[in-house]
Amino acid sequence: MVLGPTLRKILPYINFAVATSALGFQYFVLYPWHKELDKDFRELREEQNLTLEEYHKKKLQRLEEIECNIVRLEAHHNRIADAQQKLGERICSTDNLALASK
Repeated sequence: MVLGPTLRKILPYINFAVATSALGFQYFVLYPWHKELDKDFRELREEQNLTLEEYHKKKLQRLEEIECNIVRLEAHHNRIADAQQKLGERICSTDNLALASK
């Protein structure tokens, strides 16, 4: 396609106008928007860090509660085992007395 002589003279000015408009749009619209997004992302990251920190604190607290419950259950189990052992010794000793008296 052959361009006319008039269009060949005007084309560099049109190209300059389009490039200048694009640069102006990038500088005056996209750049401030980028800064605003960057600020919002930083705030979001801080909020996420606080949320994660709170979650980890609650998780550690829950693990400590579980650990305390396990320790209590083990102690309770040991008391029961000791009581059963003592009861078994009493039964054995009363059986021995009964056998000795016969």
